[in-house]
Formats: sequence, C-alpha cells, structure tokens
Amino acid sequence: MATNNFLQTLKTRLPARLAALLHRIRFSRVGQTVIGIDMEAKILTFYAAEVSHPKKIAVEKIPFSAKTVNEDFFLAFGQILQTYLAEHPEAQTAKTTVILPDHFVVKDMISLPPLRKGALDKALDVEIEHFYPNRQELKINSYAISKNKQHAVYYITGVRKDLLASLYSSLSTSRIPLGNVTYAASATASAVFALAPKYKGGSYLLLDIKERAARFAFVAKGKTVGANQLPFGYQI
Repeated sequence: MATNNFLQTLKTRLPARLAALLHRIRFSRVGQTVIGIDMEAKILTFYAAEVSHPKKIAVEKIPFSAKTVNEDFFLAFGQILQTYLAEHPEAQTAKTTVILPDHFVVKDMISLPPLRKGALDKALDVEIEHFYPNRQELKINSYAISKNKQHAVYYITGVRKDLLASLYSSLSTSRIPLGNVTYAASATASAVFALAPKYKGGSYLLLDIKERAARFAFVAKGKTVGANQLPFGYQI
C-alpha cells in the first residue's frame, strides 16, 4: 500500500519534478531560477521561486526552433533570456541552475582494483585518458559509488567544455548568475528526494513516463549512476 501511495504521488507531482529541485536548494534572499533545456520538444522551461513564497513556483515555457546545439541554438537561447528578463528582471539577481538534456552528458562507470588513495586517483586518471582521448575537451566529474576489497567503482560524467563556455557566455551577457549545471535524470532523482525524503540515500530504478517519451534513471545510494531515454511514452 505504501508503495502504491508513493507511485501515485510521483504520477501526480513529477510533472513539476524540475520545479521541485528548487525546494532542495537553500533559498537565498534573491530566490532561485531553474532553466530546463528540452531539445526534443524544442522548449526552454523557466521555473522561478521567490523567497517570500518559496513553495509557489512560476513556470514559463518558451519555444525555440534550433534542431542541434550550435551557434543558432545559443543565439536563440540568448534572445529567449532577454525576452524572459524583460518580464522578469528579478532573474538577474536570482541564483540560477541550468538543467541539460541527458544526452548532453557523457555517463560511464569505471572499475578499478583496490589501491591506496593516491594510487587510486592516478589509476582513475589513466583509465579516463584511455577511454576518452578527447578528455581535454570535456569537463569531467567522478565519484565513487562502490568500494570493497575486490574493487572500486567510479561513476563518470562529462560535458563538452565549449558547450559549457557558450552556456556561461549567454548567461553572463544577460547578467544572469549561474549557480549550478546538472542534467535531467539527476534533477528528476533530486525531485524524488524532495517529494519523498525517505528515499534519499536509497537505491532504485526511477521511470519517468511522459506523453511521447520515457526516461529511466538508476539511483545508487542516493546518486544517479545511469540514465537513458526511450522514444515512446504512454501514447504509443
């Protein structure tokens, strides 16, 4: 019964999953803004909360026409930011989180033998260099998801540096302070923790079914360790 109630909660409240990320962030005096990029629907979604009404989330969707992340996309992105700021000038003082599509982010796992801390870090660097010869073009983050006497497993995420630079440039030009960059599956998992704190630190498979697509994310000990998207949803 408890599981059914939880699933019903997700069904009714996860459409606002990105907005729920705002409640996981400690509000500053100037509020928070989250910008979600959806390349499939070709929509930028703005979620905004004010300090005086932190549970009241304003949602605004603005379409764009660019099909890929290129110069045209960032030109449109900059223009949309200006349009949004014209109506919401307070966004220039709000801390901003940008949520990237899952396919913008390289996601991988690397298993290593048990080693001392210094040797383990060096071995991880060697493995990353081996699997990603273009490493210098990527901003890579890693964290351990499992360690025992047999092996240590690290989860790797990477984003192209030029993409991040263009993103920062667009926001900087509009004088919007960027506080954090994440990706959709990770934001969805964070929303689950916000809606149901008892699942924080848990391990499970999260399935987010939309109208024409479905995303699944693997969460291990409270951290997203894998994600993918299916090209169909509840309207098959």
